Amino acid sequence: MPEPDRADLDLLDPDGTFPARLASDRDTLQRLADGLWRIPPLARQQRFARIENIAHGLAGAAGTFGFAAVGEAALALEDLLLEQREGLLAAEAEAIDARLAALLSTLQ
Repeated sequence: MPEPDRADLDLLDPDGTFPARLASDRDTLQRLADGLWRIPPLARQQRFARIENIAHGLAGAAGTFGFAAVGEAALALEDLLLEQREGLLAAEAEAIDARLAALLSTLQ
């Protein structure tokens, strides 16, 4: 996809606020990343969800505004977080099934 020219950008972002959004998203992502591996797993998963949401928005919008590298990096992060989340859900389901089966077996 070719980068938008100045006229396209003027139509898409007439007030020129997209660069400010990038700065705000960067600051938010930095706050979410700080101490990420020192917090409890549930809180970490909540942060991952917020990070994934921001990455999703950037992946969809950045290329449109001529920030192709940002869009690609955001999409790569979003994809990785999605795979991680789906993997955790599958592992948790297996663990729950195993523990439920063990309890049911014990109850017999």
